[in-house]
Amino acid sequence: MRRRTTWTAIAVVTAALVGLGWCAWRAGALRREAVVSLGALGAALRGSAPSEQLLRLVVLPQAIRDRTLSEQAEFIRKALRDEVSVEGLAVLKRKAQFGPLKRLFPQQAETWAAQAGVRVDDCVALRLARNGQLAEVVLVRDSGSEGRPGFRLVR
Repeated sequence: MRRRTTWTAIAVVTAALVGLGWCAWRAGALRREAVVSLGALGAALRGSAPSEQLLRLVVLPQAIRDRTLSEQAEFIRKALRDEVSVEGLAVLKRKAQFGPLKRLFPQQAETWAAQAGVRVDDCVALRLARNGQLAEVVLVRDSGSEGRPGFRLVR
């Protein structure tokens, strides 16, 4: 009878550990998807991606939305080329806090979302304070993300 109880206990503990591992993996899926989206943006900035492809990865500032596609893409390339690096993405992936925009940046969340013309509840953020500097990354879920990353850069 003791052997049966021992095996039952082992089975229960194993099932619980598998369940917890699966929940942890699922919880990290959104973070992984956000980092993949940033990686795609970094690759588009470093490469010679067509303007349309680059512009699909960001939410354009309202101030440049009336410019031509090439002018918009050039603005984004100049503004972000030095901000998104492979090394920086690796650090963000490993060390940054990740979560809803309202939780990580409660004072700025509504303002940043309104400036971009997106819903604050659709936004996630990465936050990393290091060496006296603060990295702020804000992304919004891209509802039309077929065949490309599921987030667009807001900030």
